Amino acid sequence: MSGVGEVCVPMRMAPLPAVLINPLQPVPTPAVYRQFDAMGLGSTLRGEAAPDWSAEDDAIEGMGAGNDLEAPAVVIAPVIEDLLTDLRARAGVRHAALSGSGGTVFAIVSDWNSAEALADALIATHADCWVQEAMLGA
Repeated sequence: MSGVGEVCVPMRMAPLPAVLINPLQPVPTPAVYRQFDAMGLGSTLRGEAAPDWSAEDDAIEGMGAGNDLEAPAVVIAPVIEDLLTDLRARAGVRHAALSGSGGTVFAIVSDWNSAEALADALIATHADCWVQEAMLGA
């Protein structure tokens, strides 16, 4: 997506095994964007081509640019930071980030067995959250 969200073009992305976790707490998108504005975040919109993330490492590197909505979402729901801190500290997690404006976060792992193992571990330690394995980009 580019422009102000009005331009959508296909994007290539390698299949990435992942785990999604949602704290089941409201994180209203309008509130996140109001906080985003209040924090003076954002940058000039650029008309760039969609990235080519057909290689796993390129996708993870590209995701490393971050999500501009993470900081404001954490203000609205501090549990997001707790979940991200937990995921980022776990062995085998290649990348963890906020999805969209929240409240779901995700962790990229190396293979499907690792995704299942991480999901089981998260269910045990975060029983109050929704947890699901997923294959992103598939």
